[in-house]
Amino acid sequence: YNYKLAGGEINVRTENPDSIITDLNNSTSICSLTTNYNNFLMWAHYAEAHTGICLKFDFKDTKIRKSFHALNMLIPQSTNKIFEDVYEVQYTDIRPNINDELLSLFIFKSKQWSYENEFRLINLTPKKPITYQTECLISIYAGCRMHTENVKTIENILKTQKHHTNLYKMVIDPHEFKLNPQLIDY
Repeated sequence: YNYKLAGGEINVRTENPDSIITDLNNSTSICSLTTNYNNFLMWAHYAEAHTGICLKFDFKDTKIRKSFHALNMLIPQSTNKIFEDVYEVQYTDIRPNINDELLSLFIFKSKQWSYENEFRLINLTPKKPITYQTECLISIYAGCRMHTENVKTIENILKTQKHHTNLYKMVIDPHEFKLNPQLIDY
């Protein structure tokens, strides 16, 4: 089966749901975004247990809209559009039915994940990285367990950029269960 979508076409071998999900995983990439850069669970789940990074973009800037819009993106019709190709994930107790709308696999999640406040860009070009203009990146947050040499590597890369990007190291608050960003002057 071929599913024609706004940004391209996905080839699916069978109606077997497991096979469809495998085919989708092999033919798409998803850029997951959130409004909450300092959530403990987000850092644990998506940033290699606090050793990774979080990138902060200025989505109010039209440059980033054009930057992301230039990609080959999937455009679901039944979602809340934030702008152009960015969609808010819908949290529900009901599992989406693949037969009703294949795209629902990308945009619906269990209510248990609602703390993520997730938005998604969905790219139909396999293995193609999602790129952006450097001036759209306004901050980088390094995880609280990131090795010092990795933070230094990020500093060195940022020093070569024409556009200034703030760099922060996340620090565990000594009095509350939260993370605090500590600005790194480079």
